[in-house]
Amino acid sequence: MIRGLALLLIGAAITISSAGAAAPGAKLQSTSPIFYYRSGGVWKMGLDGSGNALLCPAEFKVRPSYRLHGGQRWFTTTWDTMYPQFIVTAEDGRQATIFTDGDGGVELDLGAWIQWMPGDSAVSFLGRRWVNGQVVEVGVYSVALLFDGGGNIVGAHPPVLRIGTPAYGSVDDPYPDCFNSSWSPSGDAIVFSRWQDNRLWIAGSGGLRVVYSGSPTAVYPAWGSTDKIAFYRFGSKGQELCVMGSNGAGLKVLATLTAKTTERAYIENPSWSDDGAWVVYGERISKNDLYSTLVRRDVVKVPVAGGKVTNLTSSINDPCLPMRRQ
Repeated sequence: MIRGLALLLIGAAITISSAGAAAPGAKLQSTSPIFYYRSGGVWKMGLDGSGNALLCPAEFKVRPSYRLHGGQRWFTTTWDTMYPQFIVTAEDGRQATIFTDGDGGVELDLGAWIQWMPGDSAVSFLGRRWVNGQVVEVGVYSVALLFDGGGNIVGAHPPVLRIGTPAYGSVDDPYPDCFNSSWSPSGDAIVFSRWQDNRLWIAGSGGLRVVYSGSPTAVYPAWGSTDKIAFYRFGSKGQELCVMGSNGAGLKVLATLTAKTTERAYIENPSWSDDGAWVVYGERISKNDLYSTLVRRDVVKVPVAGGKVTNLTSSINDPCLPMRRQ
């Protein structure tokens, strides 16, 4: 155990069932569509790229995810107003405000994943709590959802620290940098990355452990239904999409994205197909750096067993981020 670390893992949220809701840990059929965000809202298409169309208008400011609940898919949405709000949007356009920046003294980290907890009853996000102008804790918070009599999401309870530390800024504390994360299928552990130390960590009821260590830096882990973790790392020949077991074994590179010497290549938002057979992710090619002139941005897929990378879109010149299903 790392010195000075106060690890907190509060019990799993209470599952609130409703007619048609998917059971915790259940998988949709492998024919389920892919959802991704681009200008204007949520788009969907088949795993073969067919039927590509706008599903519902919504504005996203962070990396979105989705969940099947009550026969509808609900998408995470953050509106960056004077006080950023976390909102869920249903396929039919219904919305509910889940969290407003500052609720319970907690500040939302707009750059981090906001994701559904396994099951249908809570969502989680990276944040920090302030008291009298000082940060007193930082980590992954959850908000338990509120439902009406019809099973519709109508709000949420105040945020609760699920995994984190009350000791902010310790050199032995990994949580201030857990920028991106993903829950296990069972919901009892979470994998996250740190920009500072090239490692992937797993925190859960068994404590804290390193599941990937070394060079190059690994970021954006995604925990799939088959207990494998996908992530990308900065390889010597370009960005590498990798997959490994949740125990760190069997690591292999599925794809490498390169660019011309005058361009930069980026892999974005690794996500899993429902059956765990494919990893879907974004490719971004820009001039010079991530935030300069965009050359192309696409959604692609690659089989976990190894094989050809297939483009599902064709040079979309706006944000194009696959959504994770939790």
